[in-house]
Amino acid sequence: MSSKQHEDHRYIQALLDNNSLVIKEVYERFSDTISKLIQKNNGNENDARDMFQEALLVFIKKLQTPNFELTAQPKTYLYAVCRNLWLKQLQKTQNRLLKKDFKPSTACGRGFSFKSLIFEKH
Repeated sequence: MSSKQHEDHRYIQALLDNNSLVIKEVYERFSDTISKLIQKNNGNENDARDMFQEALLVFIKKLQTPNFELTAQPKTYLYAVCRNLWLKQLQKTQNRLLKKDFKPSTACGRGFSFKSLIFEKH
């Protein structure tokens, strides 16, 4: 970890020490921002809680990694992790819906072939 001390260094140490009281404080202090992010992007409060918990786990694993250097405030780092996790979740959901609903033979008529679409010249 960086020798530069963040104002929120005590949160970092609490995460490493698995201090449940301070972890609860981290949640109370930072979760509102994450909740707004998720809810503005097709999520709900439960999604926001799940993403925040998952981001905390990612953050703790990163903090335990040798030579990891936190160059941002914990809130900024957690926000970025939540954002990335949520984007991945949205992509998975979208892909699952597309695969479930898309049937080439019925959507494009009989005799449809992806191969003809890609390789044949028109």
